[in-house]
Amino acid sequence: MDYYKVLGVSKGASQEEIKKAYRTLALEYHPDRNEGGKEAEEKFKEINEAYSVLSDEKKRQSYDRFGVRDRAPQPSPEDFFRSVSFDFGGFGFGRRSPRDPIPGQSIEFEVSLKLSEAIFGCQRQIEFDILDPCHTCDGKGYTKFDACQGCGGKGGIERDIRPGFTTMAICRACGGVGEFPLEPCEQCDGKKKAPSHRQVSMNIPAGVRHADTTTLPGKGQRGFCGARPGDLIVRISVEYPENLTEEQKEFLRKLDEQ
Repeated sequence: MDYYKVLGVSKGASQEEIKKAYRTLALEYHPDRNEGGKEAEEKFKEINEAYSVLSDEKKRQSYDRFGVRDRAPQPSPEDFFRSVSFDFGGFGFGRRSPRDPIPGQSIEFEVSLKLSEAIFGCQRQIEFDILDPCHTCDGKGYTKFDACQGCGGKGGIERDIRPGFTTMAICRACGGVGEFPLEPCEQCDGKKKAPSHRQVSMNIPAGVRHADTTTLPGKGQRGFCGARPGDLIVRISVEYPENLTEEQKEFLRKLDEQ
């Protein structure tokens, strides 16, 4: 099967051209628009399979070099553990879905203090810009998805059950995701993140020292798909005045020891 011909694009097509061709063909041959059409159903599976390969740079490079692999290959140990899910007594281990919640990242921010602020403490308003998961699509990048027809949205096919052991080969069409994105989010243009301006008020206690850190739980990057946010780690930088007397330097050394 020639994936480029399936999507009607050239071998040097950009990702944007591939995405555009896929969306057009997916809508044309979608089973809901061709009820009972066996040819349309098969064509739709081919379109999904082609897109799952050409939209992934690593898979595309492999395809350009080696072509389509046999649909029933003899897997290596690495391929086997990557392409099956296990179920031992009800405990399942398999691929993550891109829509699974992903915790937000913790970020660091440096606050500069005058010596008097470090000694006696102060209140600070911290402002910074950050890339947060898009509010509109909740960090998914798309606002509309379509279940894979090859696996019925399950992500796997060719189930083979044995006593205490369950295997499921990953669907080649969707790569185990179980769905295909149809409409990119207009807010983030499919990038999943959007700029966000943050304002955080914090109380800096008396007696902080240079290079001290304090953590503000939940004030970092928002989590994806409803997951918990990251933390804000604030690093203290104390600005010492110049031309200190020896008496002042000795006072600071004792203060630092305490």
